[in-house]
Amino acid sequence: MILIVFSLPGKAASPLKSNTLLSLFLCDPMVHIYAFGTFALVLARDILRSNGGSFSYYIKVGLITFTYGFLIEVYQIFLPHRGFEIGDLGWNSIGILAASGILWLFKSQMWKSTK
Repeated sequence: MILIVFSLPGKAASPLKSNTLLSLFLCDPMVHIYAFGTFALVLARDILRSNGGSFSYYIKVGLITFTYGFLIEVYQIFLPHRGFEIGDLGWNSIGILAASGILWLFKSQMWKSTK
């Protein structure tokens, strides 16, 4: 799904951006944060279900998610009206870090409640 959305021309969401409130949530940085944060959450869902969830697991999930974002940026070089943007990788990273923080908070709260 992420690959399809990030393959569309940037102007594809223009009709949705006419609403001021929607434009805040559909701006390019927020789309990257939502997409890659959600992707990281889906990849790491086992952290909440297991007793494990070591720091190295978070690193692996982050690297897999970041690598996927990087490959999408490389793929966009070959698409008309798209291109490789370093800024997008930064926004992807913010989404990944936010998802990791959310998972860590949930994990620590679940650990506290079992004591």
